[in-house]
Amino acid sequence: MDDKPLHRLILFSSGNDAARLDRMEAGFRLHCEPRWEMQTHRLGMVDNLGLTYDQAARSHEDDDDILMFCHQDVRPFAVPGKERIANLPDNVVWLNDALHVSNGWLKTVEQLLQKPDTGLMGVAGANGLSKDNAWWQFPDVSGAVVHITDGKERLNPYGCWGRVAVLDGLCLLIRCGVYKKLRLPLLQQARFHFYDMDLSLRCLQVGLKNWTIPLLVQHESGGSTTKQEDWQSDHELFAAAWDNILPVREPFEPLPGDPSCPSD
Repeated sequence: MDDKPLHRLILFSSGNDAARLDRMEAGFRLHCEPRWEMQTHRLGMVDNLGLTYDQAARSHEDDDDILMFCHQDVRPFAVPGKERIANLPDNVVWLNDALHVSNGWLKTVEQLLQKPDTGLMGVAGANGLSKDNAWWQFPDVSGAVVHITDGKERLNPYGCWGRVAVLDGLCLLIRCGVYKKLRLPLLQQARFHFYDMDLSLRCLQVGLKNWTIPLLVQHESGGSTTKQEDWQSDHELFAAAWDNILPVREPFEPLPGDPSCPSD
């Protein structure tokens, strides 16, 4: 009998803050093991995140492995056995899955990977994108993130988990073999921003569906703003590279077996 686990997660991280990376890896290990084997690869500080992730994905040998790309200031909001239960208002009852069963996203990923058209998976995104705005400015958004600013937690519940067009890059997952079928990144000159939008659109181009999953993470940042100079310069590169594709919009679909969110 083959003793290889059903799924193996390869966690690629960026940044050089050892303490943060230790916390992130420890948190995801508590989620994944023993259900999945987990390996970690620290990529360090890089000049172009999109190109670095692409090289890491294409150089990985096992096409069945799940690749996770994660920023150093991200880690799971809760771990199995130490869930943070909260009384939620009716309009965000879809958050219950992530709060009550913090590692339930593993099952969701397994279900999605049974679909041949599953592309990118992540924690937050939007059902569409124009070339003039950030993804979070789109009317229909999905997923949730806990932002930590000045030591205070702020839950940002975007909307029901399910099918989206684009995903934020703070935490992304994709099967290795699926990634290798994508075209090369278009943003050769961008540094940090929009590699996630580029990757999302490359998945859409080959007919794949992108999804948010019930993985609730905390992000030790208030997030980017469109006023940042580097955001604006990377945005110009992105808008030019994808001018013939944008705007895009994908219909919402609930996650497999999720009755809490109706489809369009």
